[in-house]
Amino acid sequence: MDIEIVPARSSIQWLGLGFKTFCRRPLAFVLLPILLSFPLAICYLLASPTPVIETVLYNAVLPFHSLMTMIVAAQAFSGTTSLPALIVLTLRAFRLHLRALITLGAVHALALCCIVGMVSLVHDRGFALAQLPMALQLSPGGESGPAQVDIIKLLAIVPQVLFGFAPALVYWYSASPGQAIFLSTAAYLRNWRAFLLFGLIRTALVAGPLLGVMLILAFLPATASAANAALIEGAAGVITIPAVILSISQLFSFRDCFAPRRTWFSSLPRLQCSTK
Repeated sequence: MDIEIVPARSSIQWLGLGFKTFCRRPLAFVLLPILLSFPLAICYLLASPTPVIETVLYNAVLPFHSLMTMIVAAQAFSGTTSLPALIVLTLRAFRLHLRALITLGAVHALALCCIVGMVSLVHDRGFALAQLPMALQLSPGGESGPAQVDIIKLLAIVPQVLFGFAPALVYWYSASPGQAIFLSTAAYLRNWRAFLLFGLIRTALVAGPLLGVMLILAFLPATASAANAALIEGAAGVITIPAVILSISQLFSFRDCFAPRRTWFSSLPRLQCSTK
């Protein structure tokens, strides 16, 4: 399997294709995760009294969510698949590669727990797993200081690199979990310029609306609590759209980093890349 070297400007095209794909089937990207998340929602309700378990469970299902988004994006870009067919296709992908996806999810959650543990040992000379929810902004509890939380967030980039393309490699290339993690890491490292620019643009798209809301809230009177709440809810909805587009863009970065093998690649516009 060849890993191709892409120019840094590729990240801009990935985002453009992600936006175009989202506009073609916006309801599919909004409704499909909701329809497929009912079993997960039940698990969340059962684990809600224990934030640590809820957080670990959330990170364990990220490979499933990543693969689901990429499958929907591939089919939505071609415009030939209905929403019921997308549901069947996604469930079939989960069934065929269930063991590998569960392994990826377990390793992903374990990696984040190890990061929290190492930072806790260095910072507090003790391991505090209760700091995991706060560090990942999934619940307000925990005793971590701001510096420790920032370190954990920075180190959390490592699992993102290790597992970025792993679910797609398992599905489209039938790679084992170990091979998928290795190839995903190699693709990110060999194309670090493109992904660095992509990360900077991603940060700007997510942080821009937040900074705008903070500036508006700073000028609103403290008594306008209803307006503040409405503004925050609106900002959350606005931030969700760039997050979905960024997830869709991952499909095209995967397509450009790896030599095409499946027929669905032929329907996607391809960059001129050099194979090394």
